[in-house]
Amino acid sequence: MHSNNINDMLSEGFSQKFAEYYLKQIEDENASGLYDEEYSKWAHSMGFVAHNACIYGLTPENINDYLSDYDYYKIWPINSWSKIWIDDKLTLKYILSGTEFDDMMPEYYYYSTPEGLRHLMDNHCWSQDIEGLLELLKAKKALACKPNNSSGSQGFVKLSFDGRFIIDGNPSDESGVAEFVAGHSNYIFTEYLEPGELFRKISPQIHTLRLVIVNEHGNDPYIAAGYLRFPNSTSGSANYNSSFDDGKYNLFTDVDTVSGMLRETRMVFATHTVPVKIHPDTGAEISTQFNVLGGLRERILGIAKLLSSIEYMGFDVGITANGAKIMEINSHPGIGYLQCFRGIYTDERFGEFFRSKLRKFEALHGKNGH
Repeated sequence: MHSNNINDMLSEGFSQKFAEYYLKQIEDENASGLYDEEYSKWAHSMGFVAHNACIYGLTPENINDYLSDYDYYKIWPINSWSKIWIDDKLTLKYILSGTEFDDMMPEYYYYSTPEGLRHLMDNHCWSQDIEGLLELLKAKKALACKPNNSSGSQGFVKLSFDGRFIIDGNPSDESGVAEFVAGHSNYIFTEYLEPGELFRKISPQIHTLRLVIVNEHGNDPYIAAGYLRFPNSTSGSANYNSSFDDGKYNLFTDVDTVSGMLRETRMVFATHTVPVKIHPDTGAEISTQFNVLGGLRERILGIAKLLSSIEYMGFDVGITANGAKIMEINSHPGIGYLQCFRGIYTDERFGEFFRSKLRKFEALHGKNGH
């Protein structure tokens, strides 16, 4: 049984950041009215947020198959100071620039500061001011805009132009775009990715291929888990729902990290999942004959070796007509959807990675291990 008191959690070794984050999730779930009170109380006492417990189908019989949210947040940070190499999107771009992996990054055009726009490495034509960005937008038709240091698609905005300016689907004008840019410092303005032909048949918006890499010793990385997230009519331009009111859901497909083949697909709601074989919006089959890794595997593992001081990371990749593009790499990727199809502890190698982290944590803080 876990204490959900912040003082107890801090004394146990939690960071203030993740103790507060975990407790806020519990508070929000209790206030939502979405979850069965008795089941939610049990899940919380066992260290799981109710949403994850519901999508896992968590029971006393299978609970040992799953890494709890409590334990996962407790051992943060898994990576050392070098996590800034990937947490900061500009730093990641500069690290890979000029390497054999340069082509796997989207084009970066502008960075916004309180003093105005700054050129980035792929801007060869457009001036360093709002007029330049407007001309770029007219030429490219769409730009991806996101905070330089965010994760999980937080703050993502699509700017587009189809004869008029549009901000995340809302009509605007030049002054509206200028106001948006002025009000969003520390944003990067990059190439807007479009899915390649195979994936465009499923959804016209870019998907996210999440690949979690473990590289504990710096030179022997492996793909520990993976899934595909497809956009849907409720998820917007970021293709991810972080809240589940009004029937919103996320659409996930399991990826076999050995063969690269797609497996089961589920619509994931707040309190349950629904297996599907077609995309709910487009009606296109999500075929289990797709191999999403292929030559991508060696390139991802090559980048992991280059980033040798980072032992745990989640790549977010989109497959475009111009090849695989890395949207971001997360140093603390969420575990909820990784365990939607099976628990981490059912995989001997991946499970032992976390068991070892928990043993080290508990030894440091004088507690018994997991």
